[in-house]
Amino acid sequence: MLDSSRKYIKGDIAVIPFGITKIEDAAFLEIRSSLTSITIPNSVREIGNHAFCGCRKLDHIIIPNSVTTIGDCAFTDCSELATIEIPDSVTAIGDCAFQGCSKLSNIHLSNNLNKISNNTFTDCSALTNIDIPSSVIEIGRNAFSHCRSLTYVRIPDSVISIGIDAFSYCPNLCLFDVSAQNNTYRSEQNCLLSKNGKLLISGSKLAVIPEGVTVICESAFNGCIFPGQISIPNTVIRIGDSAFDNCRGLTDLVIPDSVASIGKKAFRDCNNIYSIELPGRMIEIEEDAFEYCHPFTIKIHHRNPYDAQAMIEKFHYSSDFAAVVNLYVPVGCYEAYHNNGFFKQFKDIKAIL
Repeated sequence: MLDSSRKYIKGDIAVIPFGITKIEDAAFLEIRSSLTSITIPNSVREIGNHAFCGCRKLDHIIIPNSVTTIGDCAFTDCSELATIEIPDSVTAIGDCAFQGCSKLSNIHLSNNLNKISNNTFTDCSALTNIDIPSSVIEIGRNAFSHCRSLTYVRIPDSVISIGIDAFSYCPNLCLFDVSAQNNTYRSEQNCLLSKNGKLLISGSKLAVIPEGVTVICESAFNGCIFPGQISIPNTVIRIGDSAFDNCRGLTDLVIPDSVASIGKKAFRDCNNIYSIELPGRMIEIEEDAFEYCHPFTIKIHHRNPYDAQAMIEKFHYSSDFAAVVNLYVPVGCYEAYHNNGFFKQFKDIKAIL
């Protein structure tokens, strides 16, 4: 068991002697600022929690095929680590194990790994693609979030569970490739869907939401970059919490009549939205659904101004808001809106042509 590292240090290099079976939790914490290289012998079976956490100069490591477990935060913030190979002996990798390894561009995962845990590769901003081995059955929350260079993800037939935000804030993600033999998920039109096509789990910057999707799930497009507009088909009835949070490339938004509810923070911080079109029936709009959105044009298809007011107030309405927004209402409803105590504050009300 290795619980103190100093006696194995020569300059900025560590050599662990054969016979050590476990690198204990936070074993290299005291020398994390200077360690550049380490040799791990073939006797080590476990790398403990935070073992190499914060070793920002560590740029090279070979994990021997004796290791079966890599602990939580074992290599967190090893920001110089560019490549790593996880041998097939490893069956478990803990939460946040490689979080913040910002130069990690190439990784080979064990073919016996059962789970990619929560936040395992969060903020690995140089990682461009990931081929998930066929042994994996679960991908945890935020597993690949904020991987800003990630473009391609291959998901094998073994995966049966994918956590919320697993691929959020991956602005360059273009393609999901799900095995046709997977019984839980499928990929279509650059989207990750449930097998029956009704749930959109995660999207990409090239996504086209397929007809038949009924729910855009929580955080599905969180942090995605769109080229202006995304079309929401008339089969969608629910837009989940944070579904389009921080999609700053989104400029035009049309909510179809099929939508019955929009979740919390669904379009929060989409601060480049210029135009929003709301449906002709009352929908439930939850807290902060349009927080920090400042549209210049709102089209309302609802004929009842009292019901429409409840929707407009979700835009953090203020007198300044009313002064700058161009409001379009249904033909034949201009007088009803214009004479309404709430809507008469809007300076520019026009009929939808």
